[in-house]
Amino acid sequence: MALMDSPAAAILWAQWRTLLNFYRKPQMGGFWIGSIVMAIWYLMLAGGGVGIAMLLGKVRPSEFPQFQLVLTFGLLAAFLYWQLVPVFLVSTGMSIDTRKLMVYPVPERQLFLIEVMLRLSTGIEVMLLLTGAFFGLLRNPEIPVWGPFTLLLFVVFNLYLSAGIKDLLGRLMERKGIREVVVLGLVLLMVTPQMIAFVGVPPAIKTTFMNFNQSMFPWGAAAALVMGKMPQLNLSLVVLYCAAAMWFGKWQFHRSLHFDVDAVRAQSGHGGTNSGSRWTDLLFRWPRKLFPDPLAALVEKEMQSLARSSRFRLIFFMGFTFGLVIWLPLAFGKVIAGRGGPLQSNFLTWISVYSVMMLGEVALFNSFGFDRSAAQFYWLAPVKLRTVLLAKNITASVYIFLELTIITLACLALRLPITGLKIAEAFAVTTVLAVFFTGLGNIGTIYYPRAANPQNSWRSRGGSKFQLWMLLAYPTLGIPVGLAYLARYAFASELAFFVMLAFVFLLSVAFYFVAMDTAEAAAMERREKIMAALTEGEGPIGS
Repeated sequence: MALMDSPAAAILWAQWRTLLNFYRKPQMGGFWIGSIVMAIWYLMLAGGGVGIAMLLGKVRPSEFPQFQLVLTFGLLAAFLYWQLVPVFLVSTGMSIDTRKLMVYPVPERQLFLIEVMLRLSTGIEVMLLLTGAFFGLLRNPEIPVWGPFTLLLFVVFNLYLSAGIKDLLGRLMERKGIREVVVLGLVLLMVTPQMIAFVGVPPAIKTTFMNFNQSMFPWGAAAALVMGKMPQLNLSLVVLYCAAAMWFGKWQFHRSLHFDVDAVRAQSGHGGTNSGSRWTDLLFRWPRKLFPDPLAALVEKEMQSLARSSRFRLIFFMGFTFGLVIWLPLAFGKVIAGRGGPLQSNFLTWISVYSVMMLGEVALFNSFGFDRSAAQFYWLAPVKLRTVLLAKNITASVYIFLELTIITLACLALRLPITGLKIAEAFAVTTVLAVFFTGLGNIGTIYYPRAANPQNSWRSRGGSKFQLWMLLAYPTLGIPVGLAYLARYAFASELAFFVMLAFVFLLSVAFYFVAMDTAEAAAMERREKIMAALTEGEGPIGS
């Protein structure tokens, strides 16, 4: 069977369409806007490739002693990008799950070759820049004619290694706890350039990194081979790296192809929470003492369900880690330090509101998402749907309060300039916005339901229309809170601020009850549509 026969061509086309549709989905502006943005992005990369070609073709290594060092770091950047993209694709579910393709008559060897070719789709950006480097080096008279062609070995090495990393991470992220660490690490890595830009790199680390001998690493050996230096040694190193990457890729692919996802998930979830321990009693059983049944039972169930959800745990953890990483350089970085601007003086409020907006995606705006088809029980049980929504809202409020408490303790531990008044302001403002978001989230839960897998740490499915509405709702719902800050400025009084905020809180409560009535009335009319949306299954695109 030829490689590009029907099965292989269909699989490659499916991956290409997946990436294409990702950039053209409604959340990113729709078909035409997404297509234009994607075209501009790749045209910019193509232009960058042309620029690299002109630069490498003009600069002579004899005139620029750092030529090999620049080429080495360039290949290192290409290597890092190519190997990090599989992490992103596995986390977001934008890659094809080859395990789901075993039902088709495609041999394992050909499936692996297809998997390697799919890695080209994750490195289009790198390929455009490497193509420019190839032609630039080919035009450089001081570079051997055969030198640029050895970049193909570097590409092969990255393809096989990328395939192996993707399969390895796909298995690891099925295990409880590991998926959150991987995705959180990726998110923190994404903000590293911002932190470096504002905080800077310590001179000692910078010096060590620049003076580190990279000649024995794949990118260093490939750069030296391109320039024709010690060809026998460097060619042997590059070929050895290619062979190792090929073996690693085949090994990981075979293990992933015969990987029992259900067994691992069952083993990861074995044991659960110890219902007899004191801390679980305190954390999960307190609703019994505050609320009557069935509200108490529903709140307890929601508390435990969210605590067991990988996606919720990740977002909750990111609220007081990723949020600090994002806002600390902006508020207290060396670029704007000492100005005492609104971001720095209201740092705790900013990060608290940011964390609530993050939690909203998993706890407020799609409350039935994690329940999926089990949500039909809410219409069958003798419990009012209003009670179900109220239980979910109470649970979200508890986790929001816990999030804000952890954020405050983290800021105090870091000895940031936060006073008791600022802590009260952060809790008050966040509470008002959380009530607004909760009311709006109840409407979104009914009118824009979508199934969500709690075991997928980083994946977004559907809900594009409601997300677009939320982009408009955030500034609109923030206007009443802005009036409180305006009152503080106009009267130069903290009392005026909190009095105005108390009035806005009453407004938010009224909005919440109106939204609850609207959601409850619509839930009975839209029951079939809600269940149809929540029972949508997953296709071959997944982690």
